[in-house]
Amino acid sequence: MLFVAEPGNSLIFSITAIGVGCAGLIISWWLRRGGPKSRFWLETEGIVDERFAMLFTPGISALFFGMGMFQHVMWMPAALKYVLATFFALVALVGLILLIWGIFRIPYPSWFLPQWLVDYNKHNPKKPG
Repeated sequence: MLFVAEPGNSLIFSITAIGVGCAGLIISWWLRRGGPKSRFWLETEGIVDERFAMLFTPGISALFFGMGMFQHVMWMPAALKYVLATFFALVALVGLILLIWGIFRIPYPSWFLPQWLVDYNKHNPKKPG
């Protein structure tokens, strides 16, 4: 079973998922922060677009991080285990929602975007298609 904490492979899975999730969350924060170098994707044609940077990347990162930490907290004492397991399951669920939101082109509210991107979109209307 995927979410049963067993020594061996699940430890490797949880550590890998935590590492990938942390790296992705750092990249997501960097993209959302909107520094001059993190805005490279605004002027390029490719896989990185607004949805990828603002929804997909943080979503898949939070999903990996939440799943990895969920696995990892299973070795903790009972009282702490259930509180943290619930928290990290919710982190993974939020990640899954963001991931689905980014993949399936579901409309999202403008308040979700950082202010610098809202301003950029006002001055640079998107081309249709």
